[in-house]
Amino acid sequence: MEINIFNRLLSVEFPGVEHLRMQIEAMQVQTLDENGSLSLKVESGVRADVQSRVPVEASYSDSEEGSDDKEPRVHMLLHVLDGSMKELEIYKDDGSAIVQKPLSRKLSLFTPNNWENE
Repeated sequence: MEINIFNRLLSVEFPGVEHLRMQIEAMQVQTLDENGSLSLKVESGVRADVQSRVPVEASYSDSEEGSDDKEPRVHMLLHVLDGSMKELEIYKDDGSAIVQKPLSRKLSLFTPNNWENE
């Protein structure tokens, strides 16, 4: 599941994305909280020159019906520090427990320059 989510997050183009894609193979993950946020440790010399600490975000509906346009939404923010992926922060709009697991094909992606829905 995790690799599919990272592949989806890095499927959009933004400065530094090609180097972040290379980091996936040298990445170790550790769960941080009950929402599923992940601490990321990249053991690679490849550094990404991204323009912001969170170069890409994703969200999806956490409604029982699973409809894409329903609230509340779960958000996934990829944090990059010093050119390496450091954390995948996951939280829900209303702070309640997350019901639906993320499906990479259901994620709406956001970068500072665009929205992409699939």
